[in-house]
Amino acid sequence: MLATSTTDIQDTAMMLPQENTTTANTTTCIQHPTATMNTILAVVYSFIFIIGLVLNSLPLWVYFCHTHTKNCVNVYLKNLAIADFLLILSLPVKITAYSTSYTIVRQIYCTISATVFYLNMYASILFMEYIGANRYLKIVKPLETYKWQTVKAAKYISLGTWILLLSIGVGHMYLSSNTPGTTSKCNVSNVSVSGKLFSVVVHTSSLILFMFVLTSLCFFYVQMSKRLKGNTFSSNIKLRKSRNNILVLVTVFSVCFVPYHIVRLPYVLANSKIITSCFWENHLHYLKEFATVLSSLNACLDPMIYFIFCKAFRAKLCLEKYLIKKNTLPANQARGNEEIDFSIQGATAMNTLDQSHI
Repeated sequence: MLATSTTDIQDTAMMLPQENTTTANTTTCIQHPTATMNTILAVVYSFIFIIGLVLNSLPLWVYFCHTHTKNCVNVYLKNLAIADFLLILSLPVKITAYSTSYTIVRQIYCTISATVFYLNMYASILFMEYIGANRYLKIVKPLETYKWQTVKAAKYISLGTWILLLSIGVGHMYLSSNTPGTTSKCNVSNVSVSGKLFSVVVHTSSLILFMFVLTSLCFFYVQMSKRLKGNTFSSNIKLRKSRNNILVLVTVFSVCFVPYHIVRLPYVLANSKIITSCFWENHLHYLKEFATVLSSLNACLDPMIYFIFCKAFRAKLCLEKYLIKKNTLPANQARGNEEIDFSIQGATAMNTLDQSHI
């Protein structure tokens, strides 16, 4: 599931301009990232780091200092915020690797930074899936409650997710640290037969995971759209809001992760020398770098998900005064509002969505 950490980090040793190498029997095509491209990537990642650090520090402060875990979506949002924050913290080494040619920097990037980057990238993918699945069940089947929709179950699912990803990450770091000290030291598939097997398993499972999550999120949105038809006006308002929330989730997921996984397969084929054209090797390298930038951008876009899915987060950002004012309404007016709300909620089975909505 730590997808393409074994492909992206192959390029760490290629961050300096290199030429095609020729031996007595073969000609090897080597990618040509220019100094200008490396500088641009370093600057772009620097902006993402600064913006992401600010945007992700706020959710962590809200979730851990001002919000109680009342439902399973809050649990997943907290873990998503942690994954984004850790991904952002992995960027300084990546930026340094693009800016310098020191061997020690590349070794740290190959062994630790790239592993942390991709581990948290796939953690984000999984937690976005959990959030989408929970909202789907609350909307399409509002009167049913499943065991995995409890806070306790969400904590166990989150813990299991981190244990699985960390075990893959530790395996990758071990293989990276034992790679011979050559220009291709970051490619764990060159270490041994076990390294090649590890690489194949990681690539295959990560691609399957991505396709499953993308398909399921699109399915959730389509089913919510169908549910929206034929309901009462008050129900439509709630359903439309929840459907739009899922649409934001699908949009962020697609923009950040779809390009990366489209490029990934031909990029792996090029690095495996199945694609032997130097033209395609070089252009796939550039496309992969651009797609990785989009994946990093996910850490800057996820705060939008926190905003629309978490009421406490919205309150801390801009609605706290409004909420306080609402809570201090005269007793008679407040009681009247409660009676109106109750009559609307009692007119439809969607009242369970109000109770569970964040």
